[in-house]
Amino acid sequence: MILWLDDIRNPAEHGAIGAVWAKNYEEAICLLETEQFTVVSLDHDLTMAQTLGDGDKEKTGYDVVTWMEEHNIWPERVFVHSANPSGRYRMFQVIQKHYGKLFQPPFYI
Repeated sequence: MILWLDDIRNPAEHGAIGAVWAKNYEEAICLLETEQFTVVSLDHDLTMAQTLGDGDKEKTGYDVVTWMEEHNIWPERVFVHSANPSGRYRMFQVIQKHYGKLFQPPFYI
């Protein structure tokens, strides 16, 4: 089962047909606590303000990755499909600590 975290992009339109779609941090954490996923694909910016670079106090995909690290919840693969270069890099750093390698994104934005 695939978890797709993105506030805007529909997973079916980006190659993740049948994925469970979480649109914010809270939804993603609830799903990760209750379901088992083999693949997780994450966006960094989860609000329009974040996407526009204005920032806000809402949690991001980076917060999801650090939660996964704190709770040792790691599916077979974790992908980052974010267009935010600095956010994507920070997320990859956490993911790489666990897996020791980076996965190439199977989905395209």
